[in-house]
Amino acid sequence: MEALPSDAVEHELPLVLLSGLGEPATKEATSPGPLSRESGTRLQISCPECKAEVAQSLLQQFMLLDGSTEAWNASALPGPGGKLYYRMKAIGRTYPLPPRKAAPVAQPTSPDNNSISPPRSTDLHSPLSPLSPGSPIFPDGAFTPLWFAKYQRHVPALIIAFFDISALDHSNDEQIKGDINAVRASLARSGYKSKFAAVLLADRSMAQSPELEERVAYIRRATGLDSRSGLIFMPPPSSPQELSTFVQGVMRTLQPICIELYRDLTKHARRKKTRVPPGSSLASPVGSATHALSTPGWNVRYEVKLGVFAEFRQEMDVAERHFSAALDELFSADGILELTPIWSPRWNEARLLADIVALRVVRCLLWNSATTAAAQAWGSYRLRTRSLVERRGKGTQTYSWAAWETRWARTMAQLIVRADFEDLKPTPGQDPDGRQARKWQIYAGPEKPATASEGIQPYHNLHHPGFWLRMASKSSRFRRAKALDIPEDDRLPPGQSPASAVVNRAENHDFYLVPEPHEECPLSESNTFDHTSEYAELVKEAQEHFRLASQPRMIELLTLGTARSLMDVDRYQEASDLLTGLLDQSTWRQDGWQDLLTDALLLAYQCASHLQLAETLVSTVYELFGCRLALPPSIPRDLSQALTELSRSSDQPISLQFENGRRQSPLEMRFAFVDKETCVGERMGCQLAVSSCMGGDAAVATLASITLSFDNGRAVRIVHDPSSQTSEDDMVPLTEDSNVTEGIPEMKTNLTFKASERRLFNFALSFKESGAVRLSQITFAIEGEKFAITHSFTDQALLQVDSVFVQAGPALVKRHLRDAEPTVVNITPKPPKVQILVSGLKKHNYVDETLRVAVRIVNHEGKAVKGSIISRDKSEAALPLKVHWQHSSSENGLTTDLPDLEPEASHETTLIIRAPQDPAKAVVEISADYTLATDATPIQKAISLDFNFIAPLEAMFDFGPRLHADAWPSYFDAERARTSDSPGGIPQLWELTTRLHSIAADTIVVHGAELSVERIIGDSHLSVSSHGADKKSIKPGETTPCSFELFSQKNSLDDRLPTSIESTVEVTWSRDEEGTDRVTTQIPAPRLTIPVSEPRVLCTVTPADASPAVLSYYIENPSTHFLTFVVTMEASEDFAFSGPKYQAISLAPLSRQQVEYRIVLHEREDVKGSEGDGGRWIWPVLQIVDSYYQKTLRVLPGGKNVKYDERQNVGVWISGGGGGGG
Repeated sequence: MEALPSDAVEHELPLVLLSGLGEPATKEATSPGPLSRESGTRLQISCPECKAEVAQSLLQQFMLLDGSTEAWNASALPGPGGKLYYRMKAIGRTYPLPPRKAAPVAQPTSPDNNSISPPRSTDLHSPLSPLSPGSPIFPDGAFTPLWFAKYQRHVPALIIAFFDISALDHSNDEQIKGDINAVRASLARSGYKSKFAAVLLADRSMAQSPELEERVAYIRRATGLDSRSGLIFMPPPSSPQELSTFVQGVMRTLQPICIELYRDLTKHARRKKTRVPPGSSLASPVGSATHALSTPGWNVRYEVKLGVFAEFRQEMDVAERHFSAALDELFSADGILELTPIWSPRWNEARLLADIVALRVVRCLLWNSATTAAAQAWGSYRLRTRSLVERRGKGTQTYSWAAWETRWARTMAQLIVRADFEDLKPTPGQDPDGRQARKWQIYAGPEKPATASEGIQPYHNLHHPGFWLRMASKSSRFRRAKALDIPEDDRLPPGQSPASAVVNRAENHDFYLVPEPHEECPLSESNTFDHTSEYAELVKEAQEHFRLASQPRMIELLTLGTARSLMDVDRYQEASDLLTGLLDQSTWRQDGWQDLLTDALLLAYQCASHLQLAETLVSTVYELFGCRLALPPSIPRDLSQALTELSRSSDQPISLQFENGRRQSPLEMRFAFVDKETCVGERMGCQLAVSSCMGGDAAVATLASITLSFDNGRAVRIVHDPSSQTSEDDMVPLTEDSNVTEGIPEMKTNLTFKASERRLFNFALSFKESGAVRLSQITFAIEGEKFAITHSFTDQALLQVDSVFVQAGPALVKRHLRDAEPTVVNITPKPPKVQILVSGLKKHNYVDETLRVAVRIVNHEGKAVKGSIISRDKSEAALPLKVHWQHSSSENGLTTDLPDLEPEASHETTLIIRAPQDPAKAVVEISADYTLATDATPIQKAISLDFNFIAPLEAMFDFGPRLHADAWPSYFDAERARTSDSPGGIPQLWELTTRLHSIAADTIVVHGAELSVERIIGDSHLSVSSHGADKKSIKPGETTPCSFELFSQKNSLDDRLPTSIESTVEVTWSRDEEGTDRVTTQIPAPRLTIPVSEPRVLCTVTPADASPAVLSYYIENPSTHFLTFVVTMEASEDFAFSGPKYQAISLAPLSRQQVEYRIVLHEREDVKGSEGDGGRWIWPVLQIVDSYYQKTLRVLPGGKNVKYDERQNVGVWISGGGGGGG
């Protein structure tokens, strides 16, 4: 956009003048010509500028609302509905306005002062109108760029004058009033409808000086300013935030009147457009109606004005419609561009106007996020202009047209940059290394979904600026080519050419916004246009955008074009620097783009030849040999010979090291192990395939050596031997020579390769250490008199091959490899011949038992062996197994010595394994690490033993109360406090019944069970008596019971907290086999809770076989409250009872009471003898209800012959002797 007038391409913003806050450091130059403000109205204010400290801060806050540098989009510059931005301008106390009307034209008169011709029109028009004689477009011009500057730089939308007003000084009130009225009167005389507002900066607030309110009201009445938007009072601000709020509020208040000004101008322009353009001589001040502006020209003029005023209002959609209409008028059949002669200056003026209007159309579309429409509008205008120039201009094969295309493409890129388009901004992503990065978008999608019938092409999508700058660079290069095609006669200055040649020059060349031919491309070097610098600048800008968009290939392509352009003007050093960086980081090698890579190498070769850079010559020629294309004739066909000749010009020896694909290699190296696995010391077949990548039938390369390096430190080298004879596609067998250089064994063969030749080298290697061995690097060397080149390949993708070749008679047969990594071989240890035999293993193993495994080592090696036997716990359990040898030679017991064993001899030892306490799976490895008597190579033989340790028993627990016969301590005992040695609490008896169930797979013998109390939570005394099972054999699935009585007593009678017991049942058992050890297994019991403060009822029967039986219920009140219970015994068909059927019992604190019933069974035929001895279970129902809380106490079994059924009903066993009743 630099070639176009700056005012014509800037976005329109309302001009706001700030008077009284200080003048700019540099005064604006007076505009000459029609916009000269010397003859215009002058705005004059006599009051001095504001001296308050807040004035500079206020000016800064107003300048923050200047939108001249904001992005051209609706977010940065919102429309009338949002916050409006302005073009802020600080002025002094004097400001001249440009004249609104041109000066009147004198009437023609005769020498005797008598009129001899018709009078001319006396109507006055704008100094920039085609109807004004002083206008630069008089009489038939359509538009001048000066009109844009008129409303952008000179005619304000709003004038804000600032005055100091003191609370203590009344003297300047009249002066303020007079200045305000004078400015308003001057604005009225000028004819402009600019708005005016005054701001009074006070040193006190009205609250501090109430008389200020009356003075401000007086000034408002005297000046007639509006109380809300014309005269604004500003008290001293208390903070910068308050100052910013004041400025925002002022401009928000004045924004509607600024917009209203441009609406009035729009209405005025629309009214003038509807009038018929003047067609008579009276309408023209000088009577030139035959050359007056045509009707389409007037339409263009007013459409542009309407569009500009819409831009001032920030109504970009309206502006785009007017600018598009103006562009259509310009290109219409009767438009200015079609009817104006091309030799007329108006032709270039019309083209300039068309460029400006088209630029504004694209900007409006981008503003409205119409990305596809903007790209289409750009392309449509380019095609229309191209058609126009081909039909009416000098054609499109001129440097002027190339310059226009460069300018138009660059303008599009600049518009996109200024628009700061959201869809072209970076989005979060990841780079190839997995790190967080921000990736720029390549193009913005269409603003609306496109249908198939619309046919939106890819280039109609709005691409990022680099795309357009690349187009501009192509046109710039074309411009230089066309400039060089200018005839030499036209390239001479006008003073050195005949007049006829100068005339022909104007007829043959187009000078639209470009220098004349003698300045565009002169024969001398002076005053020439620098095409190369322009091209390089465009490329540099484009590369930056391509870099942001992650398009490295486009950057490389543009760099190649820049280097070629620099070489065209003999700037070889700059071209060499560009090509060096390009070749160091080019992606063309990996992508296989040989044509581009070859072009870059040839250009680098030419630059190095001109600059005498021997090292660059050697590296480029080396790489040219690997490009698979025919070499240039100037380069010898023998690589070594070519490098030798090029290196002679160097003072120092040239040494170059290349890696992988960073340089194109003339030879390709592929390696594979023939087999996937081998043993230590055994020879492994290998094949190295060397293929020539050289182009041309005569290309030859001779290597000095090829070195293969492995990751275990092993290396082998193939050295060139010119005496060896080989042919193409030979299968070359190699054997290790006795020569060893630098610790690397060597093999010799002929290493001379022709173009497109392939050679297969077969050799065998052996390794002395086990493990995976990988080929880490292949390096070949080319050496000469004054040069040495080494090329290393470490990338496995460049080294691996999917097949090897084998000889099948006279032909080679390809054998595919199944392994995904043919450059890796697994070296296994030498296979052991020592056997490890174990015995004494059980089919089933149980926790807590000790296992003794007999281990026998048998030597089947042909020679004597010695070493050690090691046991390792390979299980993944949290707690490791306790494993040790019976006769160990180490502190941890895991190692025992293996004595010298002769062939076929054996050695026996015992491994002891302590099973874990919890069920688990375990793996124990037994390894024999030994060496032969004649070889120090370590050999290992290992076996693994799997164990599944399971629990032999599981337990089910029942815990309940039992009746303790001892008397309870008295609540009224004054010395009831006791200690742990002499507890004073209530004695209680409990029973823990344990049923041991065998889940072992074998018969086991239970020798006994004990209850071990591990923890007592609570201040209590506890003792345990066991009624455990005697020695008993239990088969799988059988159950045996055992019970434990627990006597508990609180140390203090006042302690009401429950007691918790954590305990474990220790079961002693053994296998049902002779000589097996006894094992103690701990089975954790659930936590047992003993309450002491809740009432309860215990039931006992004594004796069970007497007649009648006595059924006793003990109601206990261990609380500290008096409780009353209602006892009810229900009748039953099974028995008769003697005792209270219903009674109320009151219990004192810490007391219990016994209720007895004598029971006589009824004889029933249906149940007689059902238990085998004449007795049976009865289910008496006794209800005990707390009369206060209405809670029913549950009856608990308190002794033998009392139990619960499935429904938690209490049953009592009565023997046959208890019968007898009817």
